[in-house]
Amino acid sequence: MIFGADISGALAAAIMLVSAPAGLCPPAAPVKVSVEFEHKQNPVEKKVTSQSLTAQMRQVENTPDSANAFATEAHWMVGGLNSSNLRTGYQMPYLRRDSKDGMSCIMPQAFNYTITYENTIYIAEDFRLMGCRYSATMAHEKRHEKTDIKILEDHADKVRKALEKAVSGMRPLGPVPAQQIEAEYTRLAGEIAASIQPLHAQMMAERRKKHAEIDSYENYMRDTALCPEQFPRFQQDGE
Repeated sequence: MIFGADISGALAAAIMLVSAPAGLCPPAAPVKVSVEFEHKQNPVEKKVTSQSLTAQMRQVENTPDSANAFATEAHWMVGGLNSSNLRTGYQMPYLRRDSKDGMSCIMPQAFNYTITYENTIYIAEDFRLMGCRYSATMAHEKRHEKTDIKILEDHADKVRKALEKAVSGMRPLGPVPAQQIEAEYTRLAGEIAASIQPLHAQMMAERRKKHAEIDSYENYMRDTALCPEQFPRFQQDGE
């Protein structure tokens, strides 16, 4: 199991210019929150050897977001990996009013947050003709995939509730000089997005824990017991 995170804020504003002779700022209104979770599943990759997967596992097992300790702990050749990437983004559409004297004011209308989980399952090509070994390896990687999806679906619900709290009672931003309004908008949207970073950290910690449980020595021995003599051990350097 390999996974990474690419946290990015994609800002896109739907700007509506409205003349306001009686008052510059748009009226305050509830900000609608939406959180969308998307799973992008790539085709299973089978053009890779167990030797190359083992080498790849050894390279990433000590990275901060890795839950892959079983390869060297259990001394087994790696026959499968679930490589995944997590991306987030946000948009905050708003109403804007500009005055003739160069002042601006905006009122956020919504905060839209997206969570995208993309993964590729790798199965060693030398497993393809070994029915039991192939099936056991695929089932193992699917457990990783299903675990991630469950965790991220739960996370999306927590994010939605946290964002609803963050935007509750929001008031118009401004008036400020028109040349400053985009910077103020970016600052506000960034602060709202940053408010859920503790939730993201908790979610990543839970992912590491759950994947480590799947890749535990006991679970791996249980999986390999299903296919006697089909999961050869390897020797570490110097052994």
